Amino acid sequence: MHRIAAHRETPPWRFYPAGCGIRASLRRLLLASLIAFVPAATPALAGDDTAPESFRAEYRVKYRFFEVGRYFLRLHVSETGAYRYTSVAEPSSFISVFTGRQLKELSRGQWQCDGPVPALYRRSVKKDDGWKDEEVRFDGDAGGSIPADALDPASLTLALMHDAGSGQLREQYTLVDEDGDVRRYGIRDHGWAEVEAAGREWRARKLEREGGNPDYTLTVYLAPALKWLPVRIDYTDKGEAFEMYLVDVEGRQAVEP
Repeated sequence: MHRIAAHRETPPWRFYPAGCGIRASLRRLLLASLIAFVPAATPALAGDDTAPESFRAEYRVKYRFFEVGRYFLRLHVSETGAYRYTSVAEPSSFISVFTGRQLKELSRGQWQCDGPVPALYRRSVKKDDGWKDEEVRFDGDAGGSIPADALDPASLTLALMHDAGSGQLREQYTLVDEDGDVRRYGIRDHGWAEVEAAGREWRARKLEREGGNPDYTLTVYLAPALKWLPVRIDYTDKGEAFEMYLVDVEGRQAVEP
């Protein structure tokens, strides 16, 4: 396992090999779609509508007319506010013929009144030669290079859910990836949109991430009826567009606000 203890300017996709032919192309498209996801001892306030509840959600990833992957999210929150947020991304049955690569993420930390405070982030990628793990700790192990307000790629999703629900979207979000790279992004609020997912139509808040690589865009649709769970995520990488949409959820009963 590779543990990060210092800031480095290394792009998060640097260990995904480029190549040609259908096998390399499908690998690149799958991994690009999976990268998108798209989260101190004070527990969440009792009665807070944006306080987290444990849930499990399943998504499908589409590229053009093809289903290229599946994405599973799971959040567990203890009575003391400690959270464990995991994601598993795997290729669809068709894509698995060309690649067996998978992506797993873990974010662990404490939930405070103003949202998640991560303590550890781990990213595991299964490549042809086996699993590769990278880890970032937020407890001082990084030699002071991680800002106090930093989030990891997984807890960023939780923070957006919390902030949208509380009506307090931040002007800027600080993100630390698996390489220890620190980047800051803004969020553009596009207002409300109607999104079809999980067999019905949802009223969702459309938020777009701003800043960073101009060739990369990320737009998330958060549904208040599911306590601001993402029902769709749109992602583009150098002109290639992907869509991740909700197909099933447990632990979030749909209630229109």
